[in-house]
Amino acid sequence: MPVRADAWPSPWTGPALRDGHLLLFGAHWRPLSPLLTGFPRLCVSSVNRTGRPPADTAARATAMFGPGIPVVDADALRHPGTPHAATTMLRIGSGGDLALVRRGAQDRAHGPDPDLYLARLRAAQGGR
Repeated sequence: MPVRADAWPSPWTGPALRDGHLLLFGAHWRPLSPLLTGFPRLCVSSVNRTGRPPADTAARATAMFGPGIPVVDADALRHPGTPHAATTMLRIGSGGDLALVRRGAQDRAHGPDPDLYLARLRAAQGGR
């Protein structure tokens, strides 16, 4: 989401700021409730360090990030056969317009045309 110059976010958001936009992850997945209540601020990752491919198991993610970073093994909670995928990333412009930054799990069902996913989101927004 865009950040206004007169409403700059708290310093702890620094890792999520880029090019005047703040990266937000807005979801509450019930199986993660105990983890979410244990941390006042939680950073979410696509299970990879910058420039590395995503880890495909919890054990590999733990090895990548180290023992001090909580890793949730969600394989048992996913639908069998669902491939691992990064989160779809969108950019919300100052006027509310949407642009696709990175394809991922959320837009996968809309096939090879990312515009179909964006059209669905725009319709849910009221056609912006």
